[in-house]
Amino acid sequence: MFEGNRDRINGPTRLNAAPARRDRLDLGEIWQILRQRYWLIVVGMVSTLALVLAATLASRMTFRTRGSLYLGELQERAPARTLAPGQWDFMGGESGDVGTEIEILRSQDLIRRSVLESGLNVSLLPAGAGPPRYWGWRLSRRDPEQLDSGSRQLLISNATTDGTEDVEHFRLRVLAGDGYELWRAGERLGTGTFGRDFQGEGVSLKADVGPDGAPPVGAIYTLAVRDAARIADDAARALTITVPKVTGPGEAIKVVAVEFADASPLRAARFVDTLMRLYLERRQSWKTEEATHAETFVAGQVRGMKEALDDAERKLADYKKGSNVAVLSDEAKGLIEQLGKYEEQRVAARLKVAAFGQVQDLLKQEHAPIEQYLVGETEDPVLAGLSNSLSVAQQELRKLEERFTADAPAVKEEQAQVDGQLKTIRDYVLGRSMRAQRQLDSLGEMIAQFEKKLRTVPGAEFDLAQLTRNAEVLSKMYSFLLERQQQAAVTKAATMSRNRILDAAVVPYREDSPALGIRLMAGLLLGLLGSAGLVVVRGWSAPTFQSESELARELPQLAGERSPPVLALVPQSVLAGAGRLSVRALRRLEPAAARSPSPAPTFAPNSAFAEAFRHLRTNLYLAAGRPARVVLISSPSPGDGKSVCARALAAALAADGKHVVLVDADMRRQPRDGERGGAPEPGLGEALAGRRQWSEVVQIASAETPFDLIPAGAPDAGAAELLSGASFVSLVAYLRKSYDFVIVDSPPFPLVVDALVVSSYVDFVLSVLRVGNSARDAAQAHLQRFVAMGVRHAVIVNGVRAPTAYGQYGYGATYAAAPADSLPAPQGVGSPA
Repeated sequence: MFEGNRDRINGPTRLNAAPARRDRLDLGEIWQILRQRYWLIVVGMVSTLALVLAATLASRMTFRTRGSLYLGELQERAPARTLAPGQWDFMGGESGDVGTEIEILRSQDLIRRSVLESGLNVSLLPAGAGPPRYWGWRLSRRDPEQLDSGSRQLLISNATTDGTEDVEHFRLRVLAGDGYELWRAGERLGTGTFGRDFQGEGVSLKADVGPDGAPPVGAIYTLAVRDAARIADDAARALTITVPKVTGPGEAIKVVAVEFADASPLRAARFVDTLMRLYLERRQSWKTEEATHAETFVAGQVRGMKEALDDAERKLADYKKGSNVAVLSDEAKGLIEQLGKYEEQRVAARLKVAAFGQVQDLLKQEHAPIEQYLVGETEDPVLAGLSNSLSVAQQELRKLEERFTADAPAVKEEQAQVDGQLKTIRDYVLGRSMRAQRQLDSLGEMIAQFEKKLRTVPGAEFDLAQLTRNAEVLSKMYSFLLERQQQAAVTKAATMSRNRILDAAVVPYREDSPALGIRLMAGLLLGLLGSAGLVVVRGWSAPTFQSESELARELPQLAGERSPPVLALVPQSVLAGAGRLSVRALRRLEPAAARSPSPAPTFAPNSAFAEAFRHLRTNLYLAAGRPARVVLISSPSPGDGKSVCARALAAALAADGKHVVLVDADMRRQPRDGERGGAPEPGLGEALAGRRQWSEVVQIASAETPFDLIPAGAPDAGAAELLSGASFVSLVAYLRKSYDFVIVDSPPFPLVVDALVVSSYVDFVLSVLRVGNSARDAAQAHLQRFVAMGVRHAVIVNGVRAPTAYGQYGYGATYAAAPADSLPAPQGVGSPA
């Protein structure tokens, strides 16, 4: 992690790391942050899982039901039917497509009618009861008796209110004789009878006996009636209509599935069944509407023609009785036969004009039904093609309107296309209607010419010919209209929708939501991701170093071009406790009395912690230049573990046979609760103030690895002045002569200035930076100041990760700044003075 190079800068090797920005975070650092704070992730996962479980158990259930429709009319969608000459198809042979049928099912009017007739906007419960919660539903092992406790005996439909509130509350009390009374807010609105409509003050509804039989007399129910329009909007969003996948090209999709979910399984099933039934009724009414119009039109023409024919035959019989002319000439007969044919064509032309007029009336509507564009002239392929293109364009427009606003460019473009196609159809129908009218006018002119020729026959024969012509022409027209009437009647009888309900909706008793397993898995995943993200963000934004790699990357940036080398990496497995030891229990390592042996920090010989300080000791021996005999240890932030590092270094040097003294120069720290009882023992402060001799404050810190200790003594506000005085200079000179190594433990800098004052009298400065504790700003000020002073300076990084199998031969090199053989040769350092 910390790699050295061969550059000799003030002794040991430097870190080979380029300056990096603060916001850089690699995967290794992320993984290390997650490992260090895994307990936060576990707590977040458990907390999220508990919240999700509690919310799920307290939630209400929804039940999904499913019905299916068979669209039999889709099987004959392809080409328009071929009609015999003179045959008219007043329905147009339309069969629609699956997109059109789905849009009809989703229409607001149809859904709103279904909401009212199914009672979807009504919640009915026995008085004092409430809808079940999920926990009760599961504890009862999904007992169906807990569901729809009110709707099993009472069914409410067509409930509407005149109030402005979204929900109106009522109370219904069952009376004897299939009666009931309705109350609202303590006011009696009236009485009603089951199976009949109720009209009260601002409310109308219909109550029927439920599937489990009539409710008992005296039973009281609470009704909550919601606004049907708002419920219809919610139902439209919750309604799911799907079609099966096509397995081959050209296959007709004839089945659609209708799914809906609601808190009441009975309401959900009734809504789906009602929606499918109303859809079939609407399709059937549309199919018979135009056939009825055509039959009515032809029937009226037949009645008028029959009356005219009866009158003509009566006049002809009367004329024959009083005239001596009984037989017409061949010329008159020919004229009469030709007139009859033209009259028959004129009736057909009148029907065509009427049919096109009806299509024009339909096209004038704002939302003309697509299914009725082919009425009247369906054998015309141009009109059929235009109708199909318009249907596709309108469906595409509906899809775009669901996704975008009306001002979206795509919606405007598609709307312009629909308007253009509508205009084309209107213009085409207008042109065909005008041509049919001109044909009718031409037939009228030809008939007038033949009537003029007929007047050239003799008078008596003309009268007979006129009467005979009227009778024969009217007879042929009457026969033609009778045939058309029969065709219209057959067409009307045959216009039965082939759409059918394939599967009725079944009342479900297995909840669709909440899905406990899915929610728990989602909660577990959400807790994991959320906690991990929070830990990473917290680590990234933390003011302290979060990993040794981050510290290594930012050390050159913090210290500048002359960044100090790293002499030791102290593992966190021991230092985590050691850091706390330095803050909370440091006094327990100090002697209880002057010159009495007291425990010093001892560690297993093969521990990672001990090996780290062996590397630090060796690096001090091999320091380039003059010997580093007086060493100052400081840190940028409290809690970095500098005191423990100072004691451990002193113990390591003493274990190597060196004569060592540890000077506790932190004379500002107040004694903490539980650290020591009684008055502070004399130490460095008393000696510098002249109240004690040096020999009176020196203690033995350890019997096993003996080194001397000069405690800080009583707290002194003037510590900086004492350290900059001549007494401290004399003390350092005396200790330099008397000991191989002098370790000075100084307070954190820049928190206080003591370390900066002492650095003028020492040979080497060691800055302790602790992962997860040292603040970046404080570390930057600390390092840059010592670098600017030009003192010999190095860094100890503590809190790093220790290997799992540490302690075997050769593993110690992993935790050194550089192996011993890669450092400069010793220059007279390492033996007692």
